[in-house]
Amino acid sequence: MTRVAVVFSGQIRSFKSCYPSIYKYVISQYEPKVDIFMHLWEYGNDISEYKEKNKFITQFKLQNDECSKEYVIEKAQPTKIVCDKWSKGWEQKIMNDLGGYDIIKNMNEKEKNYAVSCMCMYYKIMLANKLKIDYEVDYGFKYDLVIRVRLDFKWNEQINFNLQNIQDLLDSQIVIINDNYAKHNCNDKFFMTTSSTMDDFCNIPFFIYDIWKNKEVPLLEGQEVNKWMIKKLELQVIKIGSNNTYEKYLGSKRITYKDKTYLLNNCTSQLGFLMCEHFLNMGIRIHGIIDNIDNMTFEEEKKLNILYKYELFSPFYKEQEDYNIYSRVICIDNINHLKNHVLSRRISVFIGNELPENITLNQLKQHIIIKNINKISDLCLKIYQKQSTGNLIF
Repeated sequence: MTRVAVVFSGQIRSFKSCYPSIYKYVISQYEPKVDIFMHLWEYGNDISEYKEKNKFITQFKLQNDECSKEYVIEKAQPTKIVCDKWSKGWEQKIMNDLGGYDIIKNMNEKEKNYAVSCMCMYYKIMLANKLKIDYEVDYGFKYDLVIRVRLDFKWNEQINFNLQNIQDLLDSQIVIINDNYAKHNCNDKFFMTTSSTMDDFCNIPFFIYDIWKNKEVPLLEGQEVNKWMIKKLELQVIKIGSNNTYEKYLGSKRITYKDKTYLLNNCTSQLGFLMCEHFLNMGIRIHGIIDNIDNMTFEEEKKLNILYKYELFSPFYKEQEDYNIYSRVICIDNINHLKNHVLSRRISVFIGNELPENITLNQLKQHIIIKNINKISDLCLKIYQKQSTGNLIF
Protein backbone atom coordinates (compact mmCIF):
# COMPACT_ATOMS: atom_id res chain seq x y z
CA MET A 1 0.00 0.00 0.00
CA THR A 2 1.36 3.41 -1.02
CA ARG A 3 1.95 5.73 1.95
CA VAL A 4 2.23 9.51 1.83
CA ALA A 5 3.55 12.01 4.39
CA VAL A 6 2.62 15.70 4.32
CA VAL A 7 5.06 17.95 6.16
CA PHE A 8 4.08 21.41 7.39
CA SER A 9 6.46 23.92 8.94
CA GLY A 10 6.55 27.58 9.86
CA GLN A 11 4.12 30.03 11.41
CA ILE A 12 0.46 29.11 11.98
CA ARG A 13 -0.57 32.35 10.25
CA SER A 14 -3.66 31.82 8.06
CA PHE A 15 -4.17 28.10 8.74
CA LYS A 16 -7.87 28.59 9.47
CA SER A 17 -8.52 30.19 6.08
CA CYS A 18 -6.20 27.99 4.01
CA TYR A 19 -6.39 24.49 5.47
CA PRO A 20 -9.77 23.47 3.98
CA SER A 21 -8.37 24.00 0.48
CA ILE A 22 -5.06 22.27 1.35
CA TYR A 23 -6.98 19.29 2.68
CA LYS A 24 -9.29 19.18 -0.35
CA TYR A 25 -6.71 19.55 -3.10
CA VAL A 26 -3.54 18.06 -1.59
CA ILE A 27 -4.29 15.66 1.27
CA SER A 28 -7.68 14.03 0.73
CA GLN A 29 -6.75 12.28 -2.53
CA TYR A 30 -4.20 10.16 -0.65
CA GLU A 31 -6.42 9.11 2.24
CA PRO A 32 -6.48 6.87 4.17
CA LYS A 33 -2.72 6.20 3.81
CA VAL A 34 -1.54 9.74 4.51
CA ASP A 35 0.10 11.08 7.68
CA ILE A 36 0.62 14.71 8.66
CA PHE A 37 3.69 16.08 10.44
CA MET A 38 3.89 19.64 11.76
CA HIS A 39 6.67 21.69 13.33
CA LEU A 40 5.20 25.16 13.77
CA TRP A 41 5.80 28.61 15.21
CA GLU A 42 3.07 30.15 17.33
CA TYR A 43 2.92 33.96 17.41
CA GLY A 44 -0.61 34.39 18.80
CA ASN A 45 -3.05 37.11 17.79
CA ASP A 46 -0.98 40.03 19.06
CA ILE A 47 2.44 40.50 17.46
CA SER A 48 3.20 43.76 19.25
CA GLU A 49 5.74 42.03 21.53
CA TYR A 50 7.70 40.96 18.45
CA LYS A 51 7.89 44.55 17.22
CA GLU A 52 9.73 45.87 20.27
CA LYS A 53 12.82 47.72 19.12
CA ASN A 54 16.01 45.61 19.04
CA LYS A 55 14.27 42.55 20.53
CA PHE A 56 14.67 40.53 17.33
CA ILE A 57 17.13 40.81 14.46
CA THR A 58 14.35 41.37 11.96
CA GLN A 59 10.59 41.92 11.97
CA PHE A 60 10.31 40.62 8.42
CA LYS A 61 6.95 39.03 7.48
CA LEU A 62 5.41 39.31 10.95
CA GLN A 63 1.74 38.32 10.95
CA ASN A 64 -0.88 37.50 13.59
CA ASP A 65 -2.02 33.90 13.82
CA GLU A 66 -5.64 33.34 12.83
CA CYS A 67 -6.07 30.51 15.31
CA SER A 68 -4.50 28.58 18.16
CA LYS A 69 -2.42 25.40 18.02
CA GLU A 70 -5.41 23.60 19.58
CA TYR A 71 -7.51 24.55 16.55
CA VAL A 72 -4.74 23.30 14.23
CA ILE A 73 -4.69 19.95 16.03
CA GLU A 74 -8.50 19.66 15.91
CA LYS A 75 -8.74 20.27 12.17
CA ALA A 76 -5.52 18.69 10.86
CA GLN A 77 -5.32 15.74 13.30
CA PRO A 78 -1.56 15.43 12.76
CA THR A 79 0.34 12.21 13.35
CA LYS A 80 3.01 14.28 15.14
CA ILE A 81 3.10 17.97 15.96
CA VAL A 82 5.44 20.38 17.73
CA CYS A 83 4.33 23.98 18.10
CA ASP A 84 6.89 26.36 19.62
CA LYS A 85 6.25 29.93 20.63
CA TRP A 86 8.61 32.14 18.64
CA SER A 87 11.11 33.68 21.02
CA LYS A 88 14.47 35.41 21.25
CA GLY A 89 15.90 32.13 22.49
CA TRP A 90 14.78 30.31 19.35
CA GLU A 91 16.19 33.04 17.13
CA GLN A 92 19.55 32.85 18.93
CA LYS A 93 19.64 29.04 18.69
CA ILE A 94 19.04 29.05 14.93
CA MET A 95 21.54 31.85 14.33
CA ASN A 96 24.19 30.11 16.46
CA ASP A 97 23.60 26.68 14.90
CA LEU A 98 23.87 28.01 11.34
CA GLY A 99 26.59 30.62 11.83
CA GLY A 100 23.96 33.24 11.16
CA TYR A 101 25.56 36.13 13.04
CA ASP A 102 28.64 35.94 10.81
CA ILE A 103 26.45 35.68 7.74
CA ILE A 104 24.44 38.85 8.41
CA LYS A 105 27.28 40.90 9.93
CA ASN A 106 27.87 43.09 6.88
CA MET A 107 24.48 42.80 5.21
CA ASN A 108 22.11 45.68 4.48
CA GLU A 109 18.56 45.55 5.83
CA LYS A 110 17.05 43.86 2.78
CA GLU A 111 19.75 41.20 2.63
CA LYS A 112 19.46 40.60 6.37
CA ASN A 113 15.68 40.17 6.19
CA TYR A 114 15.94 37.57 3.44
CA ALA A 115 18.85 35.73 5.07
CA VAL A 116 17.27 35.42 8.52
CA SER A 117 13.94 34.39 7.01
CA CYS A 118 15.71 31.78 4.86
CA MET A 119 17.65 30.31 7.78
CA CYS A 120 14.59 30.10 10.04
CA MET A 121 12.43 28.59 7.29
CA TYR A 122 14.81 25.79 6.37
CA TYR A 123 15.66 25.10 10.01
CA LYS A 124 11.97 24.54 10.73
CA ILE A 125 11.52 22.43 7.58
CA MET A 126 14.40 20.26 8.80
CA LEU A 127 12.75 19.81 12.21
CA ALA A 128 9.39 18.97 10.64
CA ASN A 129 10.99 16.36 8.41
CA LYS A 130 12.80 14.94 11.46
CA LEU A 131 9.38 14.13 12.95
CA LYS A 132 8.69 12.11 9.83
CA ILE A 133 12.07 10.36 10.03
CA ASP A 134 11.52 9.41 13.69
CA TYR A 135 8.09 7.99 12.86
CA GLU A 136 9.55 5.88 10.05
CA VAL A 137 12.24 4.55 12.39
CA ASP A 138 9.73 3.79 15.15
CA TYR A 139 7.47 1.78 12.82
CA GLY A 140 10.06 0.34 10.44
CA PHE A 141 8.97 1.63 7.04
CA LYS A 142 9.60 4.41 4.50
CA TYR A 143 6.99 6.70 2.96
CA ASP A 144 6.64 6.45 -0.81
CA LEU A 145 6.02 10.18 -1.19
CA VAL A 146 6.76 13.15 1.09
CA ILE A 147 5.15 16.53 0.42
CA ARG A 148 6.29 19.89 1.82
CA VAL A 149 3.43 22.41 1.97
CA ARG A 150 3.05 25.90 3.41
CA LEU A 151 0.17 26.81 5.70
CA ASP A 152 -0.53 30.24 4.20
CA PHE A 153 -1.49 29.35 0.62
CA LYS A 154 -5.03 28.71 -0.61
CA TRP A 155 -5.32 26.02 -3.24
CA ASN A 156 -7.59 26.25 -6.27
CA GLU A 157 -7.05 22.90 -7.96
CA GLN A 158 -5.90 19.39 -7.17
CA ILE A 159 -2.29 18.40 -7.65
CA ASN A 160 -2.22 15.95 -10.54
CA PHE A 161 -0.02 13.25 -9.05
CA ASN A 162 -1.73 9.89 -8.69
CA LEU A 163 -0.68 6.57 -7.20
CA GLN A 164 0.93 5.42 -10.44
CA ASN A 165 2.99 8.64 -10.55
CA ILE A 166 4.14 7.95 -6.98
CA GLN A 167 5.18 4.40 -7.80
CA ASP A 168 7.17 5.66 -10.81
CA LEU A 169 8.89 8.47 -8.86
CA LEU A 170 12.66 8.08 -8.56
CA ASP A 171 15.05 9.25 -5.85
CA SER A 172 16.63 11.44 -8.52
CA GLN A 173 13.43 13.44 -9.09
CA ILE A 174 11.63 16.28 -7.34
CA VAL A 175 8.16 17.63 -8.12
CA ILE A 176 7.29 21.34 -7.90
CA ILE A 177 4.34 23.53 -8.84
CA ASN A 178 4.82 25.28 -12.17
CA ASP A 179 4.32 28.83 -10.88
CA ASN A 180 6.41 31.93 -11.66
CA TYR A 181 9.38 30.68 -9.65
CA ALA A 182 9.42 27.32 -11.43
CA LYS A 183 10.91 28.89 -14.55
CA HIS A 184 14.18 28.90 -12.56
CA ASN A 185 13.67 25.20 -11.73
CA CYS A 186 12.99 25.82 -8.05
CA ASN A 187 10.10 26.37 -5.66
CA ASP A 188 10.42 26.65 -1.88
CA LYS A 189 6.65 26.91 -1.33
CA PHE A 190 5.82 23.38 -2.42
CA PHE A 191 7.93 20.38 -3.34
CA MET A 192 7.57 16.62 -3.08
CA THR A 193 9.83 13.66 -3.64
CA THR A 194 10.71 10.26 -2.21
CA SER A 195 11.35 9.95 1.51
CA SER A 196 15.11 9.41 1.13
CA THR A 197 15.55 12.38 -1.17
CA MET A 198 13.43 14.58 1.08
CA ASP A 199 15.75 13.65 3.97
CA ASP A 200 18.75 14.78 1.93
CA PHE A 201 17.00 17.91 0.74
CA CYS A 202 15.99 18.96 4.25
CA ASN A 203 19.65 19.01 5.30
CA ILE A 204 19.88 22.47 3.72
CA PRO A 205 20.69 24.17 7.08
CA PHE A 206 24.01 22.30 7.23
CA PHE A 207 25.06 23.93 3.94
CA ILE A 208 23.84 27.49 4.42
CA TYR A 209 27.06 28.85 5.93
CA ASP A 210 29.19 27.49 3.09
CA ILE A 211 26.66 28.67 0.51
CA TRP A 212 27.09 32.19 1.88
CA LYS A 213 30.85 31.98 2.44
CA ASN A 214 31.53 30.69 -1.08
CA LYS A 215 29.06 33.13 -2.66
CA GLU A 216 27.13 30.27 -4.24
CA VAL A 217 23.94 32.36 -4.62
CA PRO A 218 23.41 36.04 -5.55
CA LEU A 219 21.10 36.55 -2.55
CA LEU A 220 20.74 34.29 0.48
CA GLU A 221 17.00 33.71 0.30
CA GLY A 222 14.62 30.76 0.10
CA GLN A 223 14.23 30.33 -3.64
CA GLU A 224 17.93 30.72 -4.43
CA VAL A 225 18.92 28.18 -1.78
CA ASN A 226 16.19 25.84 -3.01
CA LYS A 227 17.61 26.05 -6.54
CA TRP A 228 21.15 25.48 -5.23
CA MET A 229 20.12 22.30 -3.39
CA ILE A 230 18.30 20.91 -6.41
CA LYS A 231 21.50 21.35 -8.43
CA LYS A 232 23.70 19.88 -5.70
CA LEU A 233 21.59 16.73 -5.50
CA GLU A 234 21.39 16.62 -9.31
CA LEU A 235 17.62 16.25 -9.20
CA GLN A 236 15.42 16.13 -12.25
CA VAL A 237 12.63 18.68 -11.81
CA ILE A 238 9.08 17.59 -12.65
CA LYS A 239 6.61 20.46 -12.95
CA ILE A 240 2.88 20.11 -12.35
CA GLY A 241 0.08 22.64 -11.99
CA SER A 242 0.28 26.32 -12.90
CA ASN A 243 0.14 29.85 -11.52
CA ASN A 244 -3.52 29.18 -10.75
CA THR A 245 -2.88 26.10 -8.60
CA TYR A 246 -2.52 28.15 -5.41
CA GLU A 247 -2.22 31.72 -4.19
CA LYS A 248 -0.70 33.43 -1.18
CA TYR A 249 -3.53 34.20 1.22
CA LEU A 250 -3.71 37.87 2.11
CA GLY A 251 -6.34 38.43 4.77
CA SER A 252 -6.08 42.19 4.30
CA LYS A 253 -7.50 41.85 0.77
CA ARG A 254 -10.38 39.58 1.71
CA ILE A 255 -13.89 40.90 1.07
CA THR A 256 -15.79 41.08 4.36
CA TYR A 257 -19.40 39.88 4.36
CA LYS A 258 -21.99 40.37 7.07
CA ASP A 259 -22.28 37.82 9.85
CA LYS A 260 -25.04 35.47 8.71
CA THR A 261 -26.13 31.89 9.34
CA TYR A 262 -27.69 29.77 6.59
CA LEU A 263 -29.34 26.36 6.88
CA LEU A 264 -28.93 23.97 3.93
CA ASN A 265 -30.07 20.42 3.35
CA ASN A 266 -28.45 17.94 0.93
CA CYS A 267 -25.04 19.48 1.61
CA THR A 268 -23.15 16.38 0.38
CA SER A 269 -24.84 16.46 -3.04
CA GLN A 270 -22.80 18.06 -5.82
CA LEU A 271 -24.80 21.29 -5.77
CA GLY A 272 -25.16 21.42 -1.99
CA PHE A 273 -21.45 20.86 -1.41
CA LEU A 274 -20.41 23.58 -3.88
CA MET A 275 -22.84 26.05 -2.32
CA CYS A 276 -21.64 25.23 1.20
CA GLU A 277 -18.03 25.75 0.16
CA HIS A 278 -18.73 29.06 -1.50
CA PHE A 279 -20.76 30.42 1.41
CA LEU A 280 -18.12 29.26 3.90
CA ASN A 281 -15.40 31.00 1.92
CA MET A 282 -17.51 34.15 2.10
CA GLY A 283 -17.43 33.84 5.89
CA ILE A 284 -21.08 32.80 6.22
CA ARG A 285 -21.87 30.27 8.94
CA ILE A 286 -23.43 27.10 7.52
CA HIS A 287 -25.61 24.61 9.37
CA GLY A 288 -25.71 21.61 7.05
CA ILE A 289 -28.33 18.90 7.35
CA ILE A 290 -26.91 15.40 6.80
CA ASP A 291 -29.79 13.05 6.02
CA ASN A 292 -27.88 9.95 4.87
CA ILE A 293 -25.13 9.57 7.48
CA ASP A 294 -25.59 5.77 7.70
CA ASN A 295 -25.39 5.03 3.97
CA MET A 296 -23.01 7.58 2.52
CA THR A 297 -20.99 6.87 -0.59
CA PHE A 298 -17.20 7.32 -0.51
CA GLU A 299 -17.53 10.62 -2.41
CA GLU A 300 -20.17 11.93 0.01
CA GLU A 301 -17.97 11.07 3.00
CA LYS A 302 -15.08 12.88 1.31
CA LYS A 303 -17.22 16.01 0.80
CA LEU A 304 -18.36 15.95 4.41
CA ASN A 305 -14.76 15.61 5.65
CA ILE A 306 -13.80 18.66 3.60
CA LEU A 307 -16.67 20.69 5.08
CA TYR A 308 -15.58 19.64 8.59
CA LYS A 309 -12.29 21.49 8.02
CA TYR A 310 -14.11 24.84 7.98
CA GLU A 311 -14.55 26.59 11.30
CA LEU A 312 -18.00 27.91 10.31
CA PHE A 313 -19.54 24.57 9.30
CA SER A 314 -21.75 22.65 11.73
CA PRO A 315 -23.49 19.38 10.75
CA PHE A 316 -26.98 18.44 11.93
CA TYR A 317 -28.47 14.97 11.67
CA LYS A 318 -32.11 15.62 12.54
CA GLU A 319 -34.88 18.15 12.07
CA GLN A 320 -34.16 21.59 13.49
CA GLU A 321 -36.52 23.01 16.10
CA ASP A 322 -35.59 26.70 15.95
CA TYR A 323 -35.42 28.37 12.55
CA ASN A 324 -35.37 31.93 13.87
CA ILE A 325 -31.56 32.07 13.93
CA TYR A 326 -31.31 31.71 10.13
CA SER A 327 -31.25 34.52 7.62
CA ARG A 328 -31.71 31.93 4.84
CA VAL A 329 -33.14 28.41 4.75
CA ILE A 330 -32.07 26.78 1.49
CA CYS A 331 -33.85 23.63 0.31
CA ILE A 332 -31.90 21.76 -2.38
CA ASP A 333 -34.02 19.45 -4.59
CA ASN A 334 -36.37 18.54 -1.72
CA ILE A 335 -37.49 19.59 1.75
CA ASN A 336 -36.05 16.61 3.62
CA HIS A 337 -35.50 17.44 7.30
CA LEU A 338 -37.08 20.85 6.76
CA LYS A 339 -40.73 19.87 7.15
CA ASN A 340 -41.09 21.76 10.43
CA HIS A 341 -39.85 24.93 8.77
CA VAL A 342 -42.69 27.31 8.02
CA LEU A 343 -41.94 28.41 4.46
CA SER A 344 -41.39 32.13 4.35
CA ARG A 345 -41.23 34.72 1.58
CA ARG A 346 -38.57 36.35 3.73
CA ILE A 347 -35.98 33.57 4.08
CA SER A 348 -36.99 30.40 2.17
CA VAL A 349 -35.14 29.50 -1.03
CA PHE A 350 -35.86 26.34 -3.04
CA ILE A 351 -33.25 25.18 -5.55
CA GLY A 352 -34.31 22.57 -8.08
CA ASN A 353 -36.00 22.13 -11.43
CA GLU A 354 -39.48 21.55 -10.04
CA LEU A 355 -41.19 22.53 -6.80
CA PRO A 356 -42.52 19.69 -4.63
CA GLU A 357 -46.28 19.17 -4.97
CA ASN A 358 -47.06 20.68 -1.58
CA ILE A 359 -45.09 23.91 -2.15
CA THR A 360 -46.13 26.97 -4.16
CA LEU A 361 -44.02 29.86 -5.36
CA ASN A 362 -46.02 32.24 -3.17
CA GLN A 363 -44.59 30.50 -0.11
CA LEU A 364 -40.98 31.20 -1.08
CA LYS A 365 -38.66 34.12 -1.42
CA GLN A 366 -37.08 32.46 -4.45
CA HIS A 367 -37.29 29.38 -6.64
CA ILE A 368 -33.94 28.96 -8.38
CA ILE A 369 -33.27 26.63 -11.30
CA ILE A 370 -29.64 25.68 -11.95
CA LYS A 371 -28.71 24.95 -15.55
CA ASN A 372 -25.00 25.81 -15.32
CA ILE A 373 -23.11 24.45 -12.32
CA ASN A 374 -20.30 26.92 -13.06
CA LYS A 375 -22.61 29.77 -12.04
CA ILE A 376 -22.51 28.77 -8.36
CA SER A 377 -20.50 31.87 -7.43
CA ASP A 378 -23.08 34.18 -9.02
CA LEU A 379 -25.91 32.22 -7.43
CA CYS A 380 -24.50 32.42 -3.91
CA LEU A 381 -23.79 36.12 -4.23
CA LYS A 382 -27.36 36.73 -5.46
CA ILE A 383 -28.80 34.85 -2.48
CA TYR A 384 -26.56 36.81 -0.11
CA GLN A 385 -27.44 40.17 -1.63
CA LYS A 386 -31.21 39.51 -1.48
CA GLN A 387 -31.65 41.40 -4.75
CA SER A 388 -34.52 39.43 -6.25
CA THR A 389 -37.54 37.25 -5.54
CA GLY A 390 -39.58 34.75 -7.53
CA ASN A 391 -38.16 32.48 -10.24
CA LEU A 392 -34.48 32.74 -11.10
CA ILE A 393 -32.49 30.72 -13.64
CA PHE A 394 -28.70 30.23 -13.58
